[in-house]
Amino acid sequence: MPERPVPQESCVALSLAGDQRELVQAIAQAVEDRLGRGRVFLEEWFEHYIAGDDADLKLQEIYARRCELPVVCVSRQYLWAAGTSR
Repeated sequence: MPERPVPQESCVALSLAGDQRELVQAIAQAVEDRLGRGRVFLEEWFEHYIAGDDADLKLQEIYARRCELPVVCVSRQYLWAAGTSR
């Protein structure tokens, strides 16, 4: 699959934990089908952009400033990865 160009601004940016990957991929694809290519940010679609030591900074920028709606798909695994043990 060819690399996707990184959008300057997305309508929706989805954040997820690994256990939700299939579900969130399907949601992201359905939203992209509705809004158009380049309007949805899903990390795995832009691995070429976020790879490297500053991935956390790039993701913070995307979720905080370069999307209209950040969507955090929370699960037990997501909370564990974030350092919360509830």
